[in-house]
Amino acid sequence: MVFHDDRLERTSNGVGRLLEKDFDALCRLDVGAWFSPEFAGEKLPSWCAVLDLLIDLGLGVNIEIKASDDRAEITAEKALAEALSRWPNDRSPPLVTSFSRLAVAAAHRLAPHWPRGWVTDSWDADWREVCGTLACDSLHVQVTELSETRVAAAKRSGLAVLGYVVDDPEVAHQLWGWGVDSVFSDRPERLLA
Repeated sequence: MVFHDDRLERTSNGVGRLLEKDFDALCRLDVGAWFSPEFAGEKLPSWCAVLDLLIDLGLGVNIEIKASDDRAEITAEKALAEALSRWPNDRSPPLVTSFSRLAVAAAHRLAPHWPRGWVTDSWDADWREVCGTLACDSLHVQVTELSETRVAAAKRSGLAVLGYVVDDPEVAHQLWGWGVDSVFSDRPERLLA
């Protein structure tokens, strides 16, 4: 299933941890009503359905594997097995990312030809070593942790730099001026304007 949170309460009519529910129970959840009445009845999408839709629409994807370290490898293995079996060879490969170093390592093992990125909330002193060990192509950093000097250092190391979460156009322009390659936004329409 494709779901952002560990728990169901915030964005569905479910209760409890996602991992504690079976597939059929998850398929019955309403994941739209919390957002707006016009989305009531929207169902939780399966990973296969999302992959099929992305392929049908000709879109790329950043596959962010969200899992605690005790589930990181199995989550990466399951998600990537499905993605590898479905993703067309003639398309640009997905970017596989995670906060979990174990998940990124699993992605390197399972899909070595797909680009990888490490996601981090903080600018860790060992970022070069981590990204080198995991054979990362990109470093995804919380925007408050970025500076022109840090972006330049990462770029010199051959990494693309992506910042999250950026909803303010002025902040986005500053980041792009520093050489940030891309930003994640909850309000992309603001940035497009």
